[in-house]
Amino acid sequence: MRNKKILFSVLLILGMFVILNGCTKEEPIISKFENLQTTATVDDEYYPINPMSVFDPSTPYIYLTGNMKDAEIGSEVIAEWYYISGEEDLYLYQMKLEVTEADLGFYFSLSKPTDNWYIGDYVIYLFYNDEWMETVEFSVE
Repeated sequence: MRNKKILFSVLLILGMFVILNGCTKEEPIISKFENLQTTATVDDEYYPINPMSVFDPSTPYIYLTGNMKDAEIGSEVIAEWYYISGEEDLYLYQMKLEVTEADLGFYFSLSKPTDNWYIGDYVIYLFYNDEWMETVEFSVE
């Protein structure tokens, strides 16, 4: 009889642990972004021409293009650009965009520094309403 009580107690504790653990899990973040591409040139409507992820140091502009899906009108998109091949990550620039349509095409661009782009790797972090959602990588060779 004592073994049954111990077994019942252990099963009860395990059951409560499983239930409580299931209640505390966060929902996975579903990105609002699609078709993210980097490019050196865009057309008149800012669609990418010849998307690429490796750029020449003298490239005048590097563009990030993409689409939003199911976004909340009035929400905000932030793109933060970093150079990550130095001793420390180097923050380059931040751009913001207010969402005006639930499904929206967008672009961000950054112009070449005075003495060309640094050779190495870069990342662009995309945030939706201050929540990080995507990382886009490119390099300069």
